Amino acid sequence: MASAGVINALFLIRFIEDQDRNKLYRKIIVMAIASMILGLIFREFFIISKIKGTIAWIFLSLLSAFLFFLFLHWVVDVKKYFGWYSHINIAGSVALTCYLVPYFYCNINSIFWVGISEIFLTGILGLIKSLILSYAIISFAKILKIINIELKI
Repeated sequence: MASAGVINALFLIRFIEDQDRNKLYRKIIVMAIASMILGLIFREFFIISKIKGTIAWIFLSLLSAFLFFLFLHWVVDVKKYFGWYSHINIAGSVALTCYLVPYFYCNINSIFWVGISEIFLTGILGLIKSLILSYAIISFAKILKIINIELKI
C-alpha cells in the first residue's frame, strides 16, 4: 500500500508540472488495471490473504489504493470540495496520537474486561461499531490537542 502512495505521488509530481491532469488520470487507471489483472492472475496460484500478505492480496489492494487516490484527487484538488473531511481533519495533525489511542483502549479493555457481544464484531454491526470507535478515537485525540497534550517524535 505504501508503494501505491509513492507511485501516485511520483505521478502527481510529474504530471502536475505539465498541467496535464488527463495524462495523470490515464497513468493511474493503467496502473489500477494492471494491478487488477495481476491480482486476478496470481489469485489462481495463491490464496488471497491479508494476514499472510500474499501477492494476490497486494495487487488487489493496490487496485483499490490507485482508484481511491484518483477519486480523492478529483474531489479535493479538482472540485475543491474540502468540507467533507472537516470533522476528521484533526487526525492528520495528531496522527501519532490517533495511532496510539487504540492501544490504550485495548489495554484498559483487557484490564476491566469489557466484553463486546459477538454480533458487534462481524457484519454490518461490526462495521458500524468500528466507525463509531474511529470517531471516538479522533474525538479523544481532538480533546487531547485542545488541552495541549500531543505526542511528538
